Amino acid sequence: MRIHQRDLTDAQKKTIETAINELEHDRQGRVCGSHCKMVCTSCGATQCQCQCSAECPAIPAHLSSDPEKYPIEETIAPLVFEMHRLGVIEPCWSCEGHNGLDGKLWKRPAVWFYCDDVTHLRLLADVVEGLFVARKLNFQWQIRITYSDVECPDTVFALEPERRRLADAKLVSMHEDIRILTENLYDMVHEHARRVKNTL
Repeated sequence: MRIHQRDLTDAQKKTIETAINELEHDRQGRVCGSHCKMVCTSCGATQCQCQCSAECPAIPAHLSSDPEKYPIEETIAPLVFEMHRLGVIEPCWSCEGHNGLDGKLWKRPAVWFYCDDVTHLRLLADVVEGLFVARKLNFQWQIRITYSDVECPDTVFALEPERRRLADAKLVSMHEDIRILTENLYDMVHEHARRVKNTL
């Protein structure tokens, strides 16, 4: 069965365009937020983005809601940063993945996040799938609706390796995927957003 492409109304096109425009707005101030007071070695400012990057050693603390007890784990922190840098995604929990005592995969890596617009989810999902189809990722990563507390009325999504086909999966290969996602996500989402916008 062919997937039918419905005709969008002008209002629906405008909604998508508005979502893409929101993504394209430049973030003001530090990516990690105003609480980052590190003095820039390039310009001497404390609110510039000169040195904001996924390699910043302050990310694990600055993007955690409880940096003393629960800093973001080192391997997943760069991906959390790049997702947060998009400005339309709000990471709220992450795990770099862990092996069990037997040395086999026990917990998959994941980033849980809030996202208010389905267009932003679509762009993120398309890019992640594109990286897998291009054979740049070892695993097929997915975006899914995940568990959130009953007291939390908001919907939480997860970016994680697909549960299927994980027999004998190696955590080191998933960590390599995290690196590839980190290096490509931001630029590819913006590039894909421009392509989608041109079809409206």
